[in-house]
Amino acid sequence: MDSGVSNLLSVIILVALVFFIGATVYLFSQRITIERIQDIDKDKICDDISIRILEACYDSQIKIKVESQAQKEINNGFIIRIFGDNPTSIPSMPFTILEGLNIKDILVPYEEQIGQIREIVLIPKVKNENGEQVICDLKSDKIAINPC
Repeated sequence: MDSGVSNLLSVIILVALVFFIGATVYLFSQRITIERIQDIDKDKICDDISIRILEACYDSQIKIKVESQAQKEINNGFIIRIFGDNPTSIPSMPFTILEGLNIKDILVPYEEQIGQIREIVLIPKVKNENGEQVICDLKSDKIAINPC
C-alpha cells in the first residue's frame, strides 16, 4: 500500500509539474506574440513618417527647422536628444504638430547646464488610433549644431 500511495503521489506531482511548465510556456509565448504585434503596429504607424532637419543653432533657445517629407502628420511632438558637454533629452511640447509636407521651427529653452552642444537628434512622436504615444525612433534625423 505504501508503494501504491507513493506511485500515486509521484504521478500527481509529475502531472502538476507538466501542467505548470505548459502554462508557463503558454503565457510566455503569448506575451512574446503580443509584444511582436505591438512592434509591427509601431513600425506600421511610423512607416509613413519622414523628417529632415534643415538647420539648427542655439543661443538662449535651441532653434530647429524641420521638414516633413511625407504626407502623414506628426501629431505628438518630438524628442530632442542633445549631444555635447552634458548629453540629455528634452521633449518638445506635445502639441507641437508638424503637418505632412510642411516645414516648422521648433524652439526649446537652452539651459546653461547643458553646456556646449555638438549634435542633436530629432525623434518624431505620434499618437495611434487608441491615443497612445508611439516614438518613431527609426525615423529620426540628426544634425551638427553650433551657436547662432
